[in-house]
Amino acid sequence: MREFKNIGKIFSILRGINIHPAYLLIPIGLSVLAASFEGAGLGLLIPMLNGFLSKDFSFIRDIPILGTMLKYFPVNLTTTDKSLFGILVVIFICVTIFKNIFKFLAGVSMSFFADRSLHHLRKVIFTRYLSFGKLYFDRTSTGHHATLLSDFTYGALRPVLMVSKYINSLFSLLMYLVVMSVISWKLTAFALPLFAILHFAIQLIIRRLHELSHSITESGSALGKKTVEILSTIPLVKSYHTQEYEQRRYGAISNTKANLDFATNTLHHLILPLQETITLFAAVVLFSGMLYIMVREQSATAPSFLVYFYLVLNASSK
Repeated sequence: MREFKNIGKIFSILRGINIHPAYLLIPIGLSVLAASFEGAGLGLLIPMLNGFLSKDFSFIRDIPILGTMLKYFPVNLTTTDKSLFGILVVIFICVTIFKNIFKFLAGVSMSFFADRSLHHLRKVIFTRYLSFGKLYFDRTSTGHHATLLSDFTYGALRPVLMVSKYINSLFSLLMYLVVMSVISWKLTAFALPLFAILHFAIQLIIRRLHELSHSITESGSALGKKTVEILSTIPLVKSYHTQEYEQRRYGAISNTKANLDFATNTLHHLILPLQETITLFAAVVLFSGMLYIMVREQSATAPSFLVYFYLVLNASSK
């Protein structure tokens, strides 16, 4: 529920700085195209491995989409296994290139959108500052204003700045699940709870990081304000001989921030080992399921499960 409220707030900010949220459809559409080509490339790995291991690529003529594409090639290029393998490699390379092109364009368009939004938000806030009277600035700290213009604007639009990464991961993950379901829906149904365990374990750490980030922002702001306050009034500090007092106050604030930074870095370092451990456990369980299906049911080939195993490892990072 909080996520939906945050999305509403982000849209309100964008409308307030005259940036229409509909512009987000451009990077989203490019991300969908990139994910589609990524799924196509992963699907091509199965016939490539099957043909390579069996040394026979004639079966690709019977694959619906590939068979249709082969009709557009000269007949003399589709008669031998070597030429068929070469065609598969060329198609795979082209699909990979298009995937990377669309992924690059999605990232660039999202970066442009986010950077311009940040620029417009800073202008709006600065314009608002210029409308305040002198009394307001006499009663407030210059360090606070500088922090607000830099840190607050970035923090307010951070979801927009990071959305490209999450959009690409989301559509890639959906495509992975589609390919995995085509290979074996039974294993995929068994894998989803394992992915859920990984997701919620990481989310617990991320939630704690969010809590710490708010505290770090507050302590960083307090440290910045205290620094500006002391340095801007250093003649007064020396006149009243309060150097030791100010040093103790500054040290206490700096120590609080250092402790929060350490706790945050510790949790950051914990994410990857925890993710790898859970992924390893899931991979062992799924590998056992693959062997059971191959030996008992003989419903799929070894190349299919090699691709499936590859997809599991990639999907876990998404």
